[in-house]
Amino acid sequence: NHAPFLEALPFSLGQVIVMFVCAAIFVAIVPLLPLGLVLAERKVSAHIQSRVGPMRVGPHGSLQTLADGIKLLFKEDHIPKQGDKILFVLAPYIIFACSFAVFAAIPFGKSILVSNLNIGIFYIMAISSVVVMGVIMAGWASNNKWSLLGAIRSAAQIISYEIPIALSILTVVMLVRSLNMQEIVLQQANGIQSWLIFRTPFSFIAFFIFFMSSIAEVNRTPFDLPEAESELVAGFHTEYSGMRFAIFFIAEYANMFAV
Repeated sequence: NHAPFLEALPFSLGQVIVMFVCAAIFVAIVPLLPLGLVLAERKVSAHIQSRVGPMRVGPHGSLQTLADGIKLLFKEDHIPKQGDKILFVLAPYIIFACSFAVFAAIPFGKSILVSNLNIGIFYIMAISSVVVMGVIMAGWASNNKWSLLGAIRSAAQIISYEIPIALSILTVVMLVRSLNMQEIVLQQANGIQSWLIFRTPFSFIAFFIFFMSSIAEVNRTPFDLPEAESELVAGFHTEYSGMRFAIFFIAEYANMFAV
């Protein structure tokens, strides 16, 4: 039930307040995910490669990512003089907004969800595809050939792997006969034997296609080609600094969490 003061408000205004509260919670919590995920990625990769990883800040380097985040807050916000300033500023916010908008249709519990859309899967696929526009905008607006090459590579990779992702998700939609995320969850609520991955051989194969394609779409190793290691530059966000640079990483890890 809503708080008593919400009941006294007009219905539409009460809905707006609830939406703002939900949005505030997501905006407050989801950016914290990279703090844990980046550290885990760095330390796990380090141990796999027989090295220690970051060790200087905090016990066993546990506060290194937090220190890096604080550092980015105070770094100079640089915009290339010959670049397209409007697109350069807009690009990270478009990627950030689309990455967060995905969570509106993802249920975290029976009643813990922002919107129970009948076309939840379709909405998630559609809104996550807009990220490509932000990537191309960032590369083009930087007026840097390496950024543009990185943007083209990244856009090509995202678009390419969206096709197998969509086809693998269609397997789930056909089995459940619904695009609603809650319905997909409820269809698998009766134990491991009801999980869609074990329903048919096709869904079993589709799971691994989805998993590998999702890793490629969020640019994780070994699909991190857009970072352009061969040119020793960061890819489409080469010219970004400070918080704009951090926004790209927050969005990237938000996408990982959504996947």
